[in-house]
Amino acid sequence: MLDGYVTAVAALLASLKDKRVGRYVIAPSLALEKGHQIVLNELGVKPVFSFDFNYGEGLVAAIGLLMAELSCALYNN
Repeated sequence: MLDGYVTAVAALLASLKDKRVGRYVIAPSLALEKGHQIVLNELGVKPVFSFDFNYGEGLVAAIGLLMAELSCALYNN
């Protein structure tokens, strides 16, 4: 779960070791930091929503997990 710019950069660094990293991460939203979109593009990841948050405290990760749980519940029912 990429909760903003810092975690996206961490994933980008991990992708230098293994290019498949982008397949296993989710970006719930696009952060307001200027470099976030560039990093996500490099990873090949598209943000699910655009909340226009400037965050890093786990808010978007919590929202992303809730959205994933709701999506699974809808799919299974």
